Amino acid sequence: MAGKVKLSDLKLKTCDRFIKVNGEPVKCPGQWLGDKRCPKWDEHLTKYPSGHCANGSHEGIKNLSPSGKIMKPCHLFVTCPCKCHADLDKLFAMTDRERIYVDVSGYSPEPSPFVGPSEDPDYYFSNHNGGDAPSTHEDAPRTAAPVPDGPLYQPTPTGRAARGELESWVHDAFMVWLVEQDGDFTPAHVAREIARKEAVESSVGAIDAVFKRWQKLGFATMAKKPTRLTGISDEGRTLGLDKMKVKAKRDHRLAMQAARRGALR
Repeated sequence: MAGKVKLSDLKLKTCDRFIKVNGEPVKCPGQWLGDKRCPKWDEHLTKYPSGHCANGSHEGIKNLSPSGKIMKPCHLFVTCPCKCHADLDKLFAMTDRERIYVDVSGYSPEPSPFVGPSEDPDYYFSNHNGGDAPSTHEDAPRTAAPVPDGPLYQPTPTGRAARGELESWVHDAFMVWLVEQDGDFTPAHVAREIARKEAVESSVGAIDAVFKRWQKLGFATMAKKPTRLTGISDEGRTLGLDKMKVKAKRDHRLAMQAARRGALR
């Protein structure tokens, strides 16, 4: 019957996770009805320290790798349970200041040896004479599964993934899976890999949405029962994800322009 309320929607649920208050872990006070998630889910402490803290690269400290290079400190101060974040939490609480990320390391990412997508949508698809792409792109050797450095994402106040960062993590995991072919590449598998590598709990539904966007774009092939990616398309292998997105936007823009011209006739 339309409008019928389920009993499960009326049951009050109480969160069993932990959050930090002034540097101390406390039981999350979140409560909600039905199948919705905890309203404080983005503040939940992870079970283990993040990859950076686990590698000894803590917030508020200058950390050097065995080779002497400056390491990137952990920025997940909201959700990472490491003591380095808790000590700074208490310091900010004592001075009654808003908690911000503390970086005194002097770290800066090294320049990428890869060339990212051009802002010009036509860069990869035509030259100045209207022909094919420049020969330097055509003749360059391609590997079976290139893994270019992705864009740099700034830390968010909650420590969660920035816009587009989840897709970047899924892409990295997919490139590794294409080589290793270890098990089925399902959203649950990707979520476990992201949690292991980035110490961030990702939504399986959000990863599933990435899969579907890639299938619609033509970048990857997908199967169901269970939902999983089964491989990369020939175009995806040749162009890569970023160039395919640029091409799709270009094609969509040209189609819209053609439709407008047709409507004016």
